[in-house]
Amino acid sequence: MKRSILQVPIKAELRSLAEEKADRLGFSSVQEMVRVILTQLTKEKEVKIDDICRKYGINYLGLFGSMARGETREDSDVDLLVKFDGKSNIGLFELDRVQRELEMRYGRKVDLVTKINKYIEPSVMKDLKTIYER
Repeated sequence: MKRSILQVPIKAELRSLAEEKADRLGFSSVQEMVRVILTQLTKEKEVKIDDICRKYGINYLGLFGSMARGETREDSDVDLLVKFDGKSNIGLFELDRVQRELEMRYGRKVDLVTKINKYIEPSVMKDLKTIYER
């Protein structure tokens, strides 16, 4: 994730109040408190994928890789582990349609994985974040 610095000029009394508030709330600094607040505000922009999952009979969708670790760059793709219900007849064409719909929703390239290679499974499982489960 590309980091940037936000500088905001404030009066000394406001800074003092912000430092007291951050301390009372258990933050290590005002910067940490502001980062948490901004993160919560941006959660409103989370991608909604429930309708796609229901449409294609997806039981589970998990995010892994750089996006799951919070290391997203402008050129990062979305790595997703997908598991379908037993009733869905998912072939290569349907899997491609799921991938395309998710790419449109995320606005970036999506890599769908239905099975994890045993050699990379430990690192994938360490990062894996459930984003949909039925």
